Amino acid sequence: MKIIIQNRIKMLDSKEEELIHNEFDGTFKKLSQGSALNYVNEEGEKVLLKFDESGLSMSRYTAEGALVMRFNRDLETQMKFPGLGPLELLTDQYHLDEARGLLSVHYRLAQKGQAFSSYQLNIHWGEQNV
Repeated sequence: MKIIIQNRIKMLDSKEEELIHNEFDGTFKKLSQGSALNYVNEEGEKVLLKFDESGLSMSRYTAEGALVMRFNRDLETQMKFPGLGPLELLTDQYHLDEARGLLSVHYRLAQKGQAFSSYQLNIHWGEQNV
């Protein structure tokens, strides 16, 4: 299965924008609650995406341990990022269309209540031409 991940990143203190586009071979699995996508990223790290109608959990398994980001359309969530310390994830928009293999999350990263970057993450998956 092909998994395509596009992430548009904007630093809020400048006009800089970056578009990251990645394609990976991976697997899709239906879970008792939600669904999951698994793949190995360009750095050789295993990545697990678990999602349902209310949110997404993205786990990256590195040599130093797991880095977990949780997106919930109704709640602010927290994460710890190496070198930056605790960060808040503010999910502005969350849309799942599992039948079409589409997941979209617009979010901001903040530290001590001050947002410093915004992201438009789009994930597509399927067997052919996603």
